[in-house]
Amino acid sequence: MPQGFLHNDAGRWYARWKHKGVPRARSLGTSDRREAERRLKPFIATVIASIHNGTYAAEFGGTSAPTPRAPLLRATANGDMSLGDVWPCYLGSSYRKAPGAATQEQYALQFGRFMGWMSEKHPEVRTLKGVTNQVASDFMNELRESRTANTFNKYRDLLARVHRVVCTTRSFSIANPFENIPPMDNDSARREDFTQEQKETILSRAAGEMLTLFYLGFYVAQRLKDCCLLDWTQVRMDANEVEVAPFKTRGRSKSKMVIPMHPDLKIRLSEVWEQAGKPASGHVLPGMAELYLRGRDNVTDRIQAFLRSLGLTP
Repeated sequence: MPQGFLHNDAGRWYARWKHKGVPRARSLGTSDRREAERRLKPFIATVIASIHNGTYAAEFGGTSAPTPRAPLLRATANGDMSLGDVWPCYLGSSYRKAPGAATQEQYALQFGRFMGWMSEKHPEVRTLKGVTNQVASDFMNELRESRTANTFNKYRDLLARVHRVVCTTRSFSIANPFENIPPMDNDSARREDFTQEQKETILSRAAGEMLTLFYLGFYVAQRLKDCCLLDWTQVRMDANEVEVAPFKTRGRSKSKMVIPMHPDLKIRLSEVWEQAGKPASGHVLPGMAELYLRGRDNVTDRIQAFLRSLGLTP
């Protein structure tokens, strides 16, 4: 599959890649390098999806390489758009509310998963109009069966927003199929805390980094990203403290917190630290960190599968 890289031409950033030896380029719609870096990965995901669903030649050309100044968006004559152009259009739209970098990365991963699902389940769909109520319902029903209500609602909200922003930007009159799907009950999206008995069951059955992750979750009580990417520089064994600078608020004043180590957490972290050779730095959970950096769902899927194995449906 293509590996994309950035190219700057006259102050504008382009995604460049090769497929079957033929080079391609497409504008990322920005002159800012950091923004281009954020847009590159999800754009290449749409390229790969088009290869899987057979629309690559129609979307990116068959044999001859386009010039770097190839137009970013290609609307069809009947007010429609290639699926491969939807995400770049959304990113470049002035109607889009720009979130933080971490949130934007998560959005890109979620949309990329939707595109992957489209290429597998509905390869015949090549344009935005082809994402009908039935197609949207098929995708959301699969999420309903395999993900938490909170995750379901996040996907639904993102896909509805992308559709709405793209149609507003391009003045399309295409019904938004995701807005027709009601969110799952908010009450079910907020899972109650585990009981003490459930915590004991989890800690007795988990192993390896999964066990350490649950210890951090129970006793440090930070977001999943903060636990997965915790560094040994933040763990003060001699002072029995963990310093946390939540990614969500990192960079703001007073964002760091010092949390006293619970005795049980101290025992677990001491074991892991000694087994790792008492490192001064590096991820406490290197395996989980790698999985998380490849996509948050890689970790949450494993957590949910483990909990289901215990009869604790998340």
